[in-house]
Amino acid sequence: MTLLQSKFDLTYSPALNGLRGYAILLVIIFHAAPHDWLIGGYLGVDVFFTLSGFLITNLLIKECLGKKRINLKNFYLRRCLRLLPALLLVITGFTIFSLIAFDRGAIIRSAIDSVIVLANVANWPRAFGIWRPEWLGNTWSLSIEEQFYLLWPPVLYFLTKRNVQLSTLIKIAIGIAILAWGWRIYLTTQGADWMRVYNGTDTRIDSLLIGAALGIAVYLASFDGFIHANRKLISYLAVTASLIILGLSTIVSFKSPLLYYFILVIVELCTCVIILNACYEGPSIIKKALELPILVWLGSISYSLYLWHYPIFRALREMAEFSPLLILIVGTGISVCIAALSYYFVEKPILAYKQKLH
Repeated sequence: MTLLQSKFDLTYSPALNGLRGYAILLVIIFHAAPHDWLIGGYLGVDVFFTLSGFLITNLLIKECLGKKRINLKNFYLRRCLRLLPALLLVITGFTIFSLIAFDRGAIIRSAIDSVIVLANVANWPRAFGIWRPEWLGNTWSLSIEEQFYLLWPPVLYFLTKRNVQLSTLIKIAIGIAILAWGWRIYLTTQGADWMRVYNGTDTRIDSLLIGAALGIAVYLASFDGFIHANRKLISYLAVTASLIILGLSTIVSFKSPLLYYFILVIVELCTCVIILNACYEGPSIIKKALELPILVWLGSISYSLYLWHYPIFRALREMAEFSPLLILIVGTGISVCIAALSYYFVEKPILAYKQKLH
């Protein structure tokens, strides 16, 4: 690989954790009342996608530049250690709950849901209307991320082994993203069901790949120099980007064709601007906002919180008949408590071992 890298070195960033916190709040509010408040709060998932693509690709390129190779075995072991413990805990809890609260038919359906989720294919049955996991329905996005993890790192491994330039890797990532975007537009214009376009990996992978392109670009000396020279401009753009995402979250339904034509791409690009603002030193209103302790903490437990809140909200809505406001208040409180316990007593001890694999 041609060594065009800058001095960029991604370390722990409170602001990026805060961005996770911001994204999970959008999703939580949306799931509490999907038709009443933030009808576009689901866009928080797209923020997660872009951030995940950035972080994973950035770490893989950093490893390649430092060690001259990508260790796929260690990468997948790290992913398993990061994602599986919390997921298994949720599925175990859900299984126990279903055995207590459901009838025989619902128990069988829940068992099928759990198998689909563990197989990391929850998005595809939803996309084609074959099977729609109910209490674990939010895991469709995790399946897309897992499929991205299965496909993209081997592509990087193959290309970096052949000393492909960083600039070429960026073009490949952007090129595939544009193809996915074009395919999404085509399906939408042909009248495809919104569930197909919303849940398909082929129609949503551009979010991850745009983040991936940015994760590579920061190692280009020319790009790094441009960012350093324009940090003040980027800080202003980050304010605009944050307001755009928040504004779209209040008005855009997931059934709107405009979402698939261009709004998802706008959210991806806005997220990239916010990521850049968070990664580079210098004063910034958005960076300070994202570094608020509550957002940073919510970001640290966001994975568990994302997993737990959906089935808890559903239980409160269907079994306790809570109002949307009560679901948001009580459900979020319960979800945060369980997610925190999961993070501190299950995930964090395992993460300590995961660090040894870098």
